[in-house]
Amino acid sequence: MFVLPVMMIACNQSEKKSGDAVSAAIEEILASPGDFEGKAVVLTGMVTHVCKHGGQKCFVLAGDGESQIRVNAGPELDEFDVALEGSTVEFTGIFKTLTVAETTELQESNDSMVHHQNERAHKEAENAAYFLEASSYREITE
Repeated sequence: MFVLPVMMIACNQSEKKSGDAVSAAIEEILASPGDFEGKAVVLTGMVTHVCKHGGQKCFVLAGDGESQIRVNAGPELDEFDVALEGSTVEFTGIFKTLTVAETTELQESNDSMVHHQNERAHKEAENAAYFLEASSYREITE
C-alpha cells in the first residue's frame, strides 16, 4: 500500500519536470537552433529593439554583445512595450523553426521593408528561420 502512493508521486514529479521550460543562453540557442525546436524555452537578455509596427516582435542581445535573436509575441500577449528597450528581460515561450518556404517568404517580405536595413544584427535576427514565440515575459530589475 505504501509503494503505490510513492510511485504515483514519483511519476507526477517526472511529468512536471519534463513539462518545465529549458533555460538556455542565447548563444547556445543560436549555435544549434534545431536542438530547441518545439521546446519550451526560457531566455534572458537585453532588449535592443521593439518593432514599432505593432510591437509584435523584439530583438534580444546575446551575451557576446553582437548576436541577437528575434522574439515574437505569442497569442497570449498583445504586444511588447517599447519601454522594454534597454531593459534585461526574461522571456518564456516555444522555440519555433520556419520551413524553407516560410523563411524565403519572410526574407522577401523583409527585404521590401526598410526599417531594419541599416541594423545588421536586427536584419539577421529578423530574417532567421527561427524565433521564440513568447507566452510571457518579465523585466529583470537588479
